[in-house]
Amino acid sequence: MLDELTSHFENNPSSPSLYKHLPPDYVQHLSKAIVAFEIKVTGMDHVFKLSQNRDQKSYENITEHLSQGNEDEQYIAAEMNKRREDLFG
Repeated sequence: MLDELTSHFENNPSSPSLYKHLPPDYVQHLSKAIVAFEIKVTGMDHVFKLSQNRDQKSYENITEHLSQGNEDEQYIAAEMNKRREDLFG
């Protein structure tokens, strides 16, 4: 599970924070403090932020950069592009 989590959240395959790069004694020592849990989501509220406080050029630069990223970043770029017209006309 730790390998999956670090692989998902560390975008750099050579990151020293990846589970596979951690020394075994370090993992053994700290794994005692890790607790797994499940949580049932009963509701979700959202806030529309997505850099609407930026000027149009900055907004376009952000969406361009995100569109070149991983799947999550591409999704955010697509959502931002849907809202571009509302923000800048």
